Amino acid sequence: MAVGQKVTYQDVQEIMEMIAPGVAFQVQDESQFLQAIGFPGRMGNTFDVDHNHMEKRLNANSATVVGAQAGGDTTIELVAGQGNNFRIGQILQADGSRELMRVVGPIVANEVEVARAHNTTPATAIADGETITRVAWPQVEKDQGGNPEANIRQQRDNFTQIFRGEICVSTSRKKVKNKGEIMDEVREQLTTLQRDKLRDLARASLVGKRSGTPRGDDTTPREMDGLIQLILDGATAPQGDPVIVNAALAPLDISLLDDLLGQCWERGGRPDALLMNTFQLERLAQTIEGRRRYTSTESKAGGRVNEFVSKHGGNIRVLPADIFVPNDIVLALDTRKLQIVKLGTGNQLFEVFEQGKRGTADEIVFEMEVTLEAKNAVDGGHGLLQGLARV
Repeated sequence: MAVGQKVTYQDVQEIMEMIAPGVAFQVQDESQFLQAIGFPGRMGNTFDVDHNHMEKRLNANSATVVGAQAGGDTTIELVAGQGNNFRIGQILQADGSRELMRVVGPIVANEVEVARAHNTTPATAIADGETITRVAWPQVEKDQGGNPEANIRQQRDNFTQIFRGEICVSTSRKKVKNKGEIMDEVREQLTTLQRDKLRDLARASLVGKRSGTPRGDDTTPREMDGLIQLILDGATAPQGDPVIVNAALAPLDISLLDDLLGQCWERGGRPDALLMNTFQLERLAQTIEGRRRYTSTESKAGGRVNEFVSKHGGNIRVLPADIFVPNDIVLALDTRKLQIVKLGTGNQLFEVFEQGKRGTADEIVFEMEVTLEAKNAVDGGHGLLQGLARV
């Protein structure tokens, strides 16, 4: 691009291709969440502003007892709708009991008919609020059919959101070289604004809330849900059963994290990372700082937790602090089920549009249109611990 010439689309496109590799480095500096889910290298594509994806979930295998049940009761009252979690022939067991029970009666919504003391196990009274869980479903050699299990698939969606920037480079600015180590004003402005839009994406992908006008219009922009909102919406979503732990202003401790992860695992989720703000990460570090012993030769104090070992049997990465996570929240993530999805084809994150002249200055607009795809956010694939103490 010669000095004094009009900036052309080809010139700007070349610059965008030159600075594209820097996106990964900017993401690393700005957002631990985006980096953890593989953005921008692992980025999907969509072909509608209302992006849909199909997700599966495990069948429920437990129910909660309503009212005390004596050792001889064969009709076990359950929370409304949970009788449908079982099938004839399945073996059940109540928490804290060695007794096995076999489902024998018709499947109804609010109760289950069982044969007690299965295989001579000792019949035991079941307390109100106890959980009964499926142990197994033994099968005969010749399948008679007629007792199918549910195959739960659900279509979820999220809206795409436009992240747009605009630069205006004057003739004088195009001629200035090596001013404060800036060799090319167009490239410098594009790089700076690109970083700004990545920060917007990092924030929206966590705390965004979708707009009331799904496809947007001339006056209303289209907005996407962030992960936190997707989890919260699970409480009212079809077949939703989200993991939301409310700390009630308690300080972060090991038991709260175990509760968060335990609920995810109970629902079939397998989180592989914990994400939080600097404040909560410091609180977590304080839980081990008091047990640390320093020697007289050490010159470094403090530390950061890199891994959390849960009593439920998992070693979970603790990601570096993310400034875009609200400071009363910890997120349990399954990073394999999260990705940023771009509208359209190709792997170029930003698209460039030459707007022409504004007086003697060149005006250029660039944008990306993306959304967050979060599989199983509404049923335990990811978890939300909120309401933590912030002081």
